[in-house]
Amino acid sequence: MDLHTDVKYIPGVGPKRAEKLAKLGIGSVGSLLDHLPSRYEDWTHPLEPADVAADEVCCVRATALDKPVLKQTKSRDIYVCTLYGGDTTCDAIFFSEYAANGIVPGREYVLYGKAAKDFRGGLQFWSPKFFPAAQAPKLVPVYPMTAGVTSSQINSYVKKALDGVGELPEFLPQELIDRYKLPGRAEAYRMAHFPRDPDEPEYAGRRFMYSELYLFMLAVSLEGRDNRPETDNVVRRDLTGEFLGMLPFSPTGAQRRAVAQIARDMGSGVTMRRMLQGDVGSGKTAVAAAAIYSACKNGFQCAVLAPTEVLARQHLQTFIRFFAGCGISVELLVGAQTPAKKRDVRSRLASGGIDLIIGTHALLTDGTEFSELGLVVTDEQHRFGVAQRAKLLSRGRGVHSLVMSATPIPRTLALMLYGDLDRSVLDELPAGRTPVRTYALGAGYEARFLAFIKKHCLAGEQAYVVCPAIEETEDGPVSAVATFERLRKNELAGLDVGLLHGEMKAAEKNSVFSRFTAGEIQVLVSTVVIEVGVDVPNATTMLIYDADRFGLAQLHQLRGRIGRGREESHCAMLTRSEDPAALERLKVLENSSDGFEIAEYDFRDRGPGEFFGERQSGMPKLRRADLLRDAGAIEQARRDAEELIKSDPSLEKHPLLLREVERAIRGFEAT
Repeated sequence: MDLHTDVKYIPGVGPKRAEKLAKLGIGSVGSLLDHLPSRYEDWTHPLEPADVAADEVCCVRATALDKPVLKQTKSRDIYVCTLYGGDTTCDAIFFSEYAANGIVPGREYVLYGKAAKDFRGGLQFWSPKFFPAAQAPKLVPVYPMTAGVTSSQINSYVKKALDGVGELPEFLPQELIDRYKLPGRAEAYRMAHFPRDPDEPEYAGRRFMYSELYLFMLAVSLEGRDNRPETDNVVRRDLTGEFLGMLPFSPTGAQRRAVAQIARDMGSGVTMRRMLQGDVGSGKTAVAAAAIYSACKNGFQCAVLAPTEVLARQHLQTFIRFFAGCGISVELLVGAQTPAKKRDVRSRLASGGIDLIIGTHALLTDGTEFSELGLVVTDEQHRFGVAQRAKLLSRGRGVHSLVMSATPIPRTLALMLYGDLDRSVLDELPAGRTPVRTYALGAGYEARFLAFIKKHCLAGEQAYVVCPAIEETEDGPVSAVATFERLRKNELAGLDVGLLHGEMKAAEKNSVFSRFTAGEIQVLVSTVVIEVGVDVPNATTMLIYDADRFGLAQLHQLRGRIGRGREESHCAMLTRSEDPAALERLKVLENSSDGFEIAEYDFRDRGPGEFFGERQSGMPKLRRADLLRDAGAIEQARRDAEELIKSDPSLEKHPLLLREVERAIRGFEAT
């Protein structure tokens, strides 16, 4: 028997029980050993029956008085065993004669279960676990279970599996085991499944947590190496500086550094895989434009992939302005275009007649081909899955990839999600950008801020009103549709008020957004569809309803839609919550305009699963490590993995470790 042996061959399991274990993700001896207890029952301090309170889950030490007695109730037969400890008796009640007969008169036992009182006040334990006192464990593992498989059965299968495999080969380098004082592999399994004292599960847990992170980081390093082959797409003439010199503003130092890093990557002869991360308004699009300009002038085609049609059209106008008079042809490809228009665009793209194509998921369809694709820029990359990004990159050979995010991602999370990408961070804002004045307010301030919005709009400015829901529901969040109808008839009567949300038809959304951009709509009532990419410098005020329903990072993104012009901007976040903590949490935004600082707070407050508002595509589902608790260990595992990869790039000198990495990759992909 080895770690790959089918679990059905473990004595006592068999094919039928193996089918039930498969529901727990257990198919082999190795996966059974990795099925660790979720908690432990503490049997170290058994009580006497007199010291037990009703409804208390506890251990009791008592001696059996007699054989089980069969009693008939209205619903079924039960077997009652009476035990005594000190001056008090208690009853252990079983539904199975076989279980009850495990208690022998005159023998002392330790029972574990939930205490109850009968109608006379006597103490009862229904279906308790029990061991003879001389053999009672200190800790009893409790496993995740499924119908037909008990926790004790899993524990017995684990014991048989450990006995069957004999000596377990160690895959972690001994140097790391010694450095972090970790137990060996076999000892860690023993401590987790059969602990001798309360400290052993924690000690074993450190080993499993570090192993998981180390294997993951090695997998990321190997994946990154494999995904960066040599390429003929070499941008031999670096023209990024030429583009920067054409801009009507002076780039920040951070922008210049990022552009230099990208230019170096694209000219290296190795495929670029880089992430461009920057706060709202930090100038990511200008950096991407410099890369696109240089690639196009070197004879390559480029593609910009955007998550929404609104953002794609915004990019279209931006890049047309950037490249006016430069001889770079720019086109749009989105689902809302007519079939004839899409056929025309695809035809010219395939023949090389288009230098830069900007689009949504329409770029990912099988009918979209390129003549010489050299660079793909993915905006708001967390909206796309890994497979979607890879599909566009596969339209050429050795295509360079630049992924952009305006969502500041905490370093711990970035390591887990994008550890295979080089990172460029824009940590400076362009000169002249002033922080948006932000207010966290109770619902009672709504009328005053709406009057403030009306005053500024009558003076020629524009505003956003953001709602968390589209349609109204009973006791639900504020809806965009109902708010739009109310405001245009009442508080904002006399102003041109528009409505924008994700369920509108594409043509209708584009019309509303175009009118708002042109200044024809003064107040745009919207859902979070405006969260990214929308750039209307004349918009200076924003009101966000039910702001406590959003993450702080998302609120920061919404706030970034204003403050893009010369006028001072104001953002009010209203909450109807009576929880003081809700208002206190929003005040973080009052006191900070640093997106990375806000993101770290949001990450700690809400956790990784909720950080993006919806679960991150590609988020690794770690079983042992916690992204919040184990931030330091994640950093250390990354450094340790990089150190090993430098000395053994293919892990040829560590075959057992390579096998575990490959096994881990399959596990991460499965989750």
